[in-house]
Amino acid sequence: MLTAPQVVLLFSALTIGSMGLLMVFLARDHNNYVRGMSEWGAGLLLTSATIIIAFIARSTVGVMLSVVIAQSLVLIAIMIANHGVRRFFDEPGPYSPLTLLLFIATFIGCAVTFTWIYPSLDGRNVVYMLGGSIVLVDMISVLYRYRHQGVGVKILGTSIIALLVVRAIKLIAAFIGVQTSESLFDASSYQLILLVLPSVLIPLATLAFILMGSDKLVHRLNQMIRHDDLTGALNKASLFQELRREIPRSVRYSHPLSLLMIDLDNFKAINDRQGHLHGDQVLRSVVEQIQSCVRSTDFVARFGGDEFAVLLTDTDIDAAKLTAQRVLVGIQEVLPPECGGSIGISAIRSHGETPESLLHRADQALYKAKCSGKNQLALA
Repeated sequence: MLTAPQVVLLFSALTIGSMGLLMVFLARDHNNYVRGMSEWGAGLLLTSATIIIAFIARSTVGVMLSVVIAQSLVLIAIMIANHGVRRFFDEPGPYSPLTLLLFIATFIGCAVTFTWIYPSLDGRNVVYMLGGSIVLVDMISVLYRYRHQGVGVKILGTSIIALLVVRAIKLIAAFIGVQTSESLFDASSYQLILLVLPSVLIPLATLAFILMGSDKLVHRLNQMIRHDDLTGALNKASLFQELRREIPRSVRYSHPLSLLMIDLDNFKAINDRQGHLHGDQVLRSVVEQIQSCVRSTDFVARFGGDEFAVLLTDTDIDAAKLTAQRVLVGIQEVLPPECGGSIGISAIRSHGETPESLLHRADQALYKAKCSGKNQLALA
């Protein structure tokens, strides 16, 4: 007859193992954009396997050794999950593999010491609590740095903090004289509570990780929709979207607004002589130069081919001309001598302005600049 803790543990093993498999399968499809899911799933699978191992080892090697084995495997599972969280945020691990191995070896050595060499229940509780808690604190510190990146991060962070509290309860209980048992299968209300909480918090943390991944995929999708794949600049549709937003705002508050239309002169020669791959790299370099010449509040877009547009917020025609001159100098640094750039400049009018009219005047000015020769700019 199974006791209540045994039922909870078996249910937890099934739930955590299922979610681990789900994370591993999700990682196969989304690992290019959402990193860390496979590690989190591996940590869950190891945790689930640890529970099964604890059942088997208890009857074959005894309670004490089964506890040491289970706690050691749980520590490794937490470390794997922590690595997954760091990979999700593209954060390198702060410790070398050798340091991590020494940490695990120290944990096992201390557990063995307080189990057989100098038997001490309090000593074992300190080792078991501190081992995983150190890793959980590191995970919390990472999540805290990214706490503004959606609800999923907050839920995951809260779940990890709650797991940390659960680990501290047993240590505190031992020091204040509450009767505890090292066996996971002790059929006491106290032990049952300590088992139920992780069985709820770990799946909750996993759902939070999935939510984080979903938010990241949505952000990536929005980036793909709004930006040019080659250069990373806004695409033409996004430029029109910004124009439809900025023109009414500028008219309403009487703020200046200017537009630069940029065309690369003789760019076809680069593709013909050095190939399209080199030409693509030049286009990326041109966008980087343009972005370095404008403010973060301005919008750089690839209008098509070797033509670009820059929407300059709160910028009048004179300031736009100075910016255009900087852009001409900047793009010439990444273009061969036989190539250059032409820029047409238009500024918003008081009333009746539309994205099409502002673009049309900038395009006319661009045509005027190209007719004047290479590396020229003209005002609408």
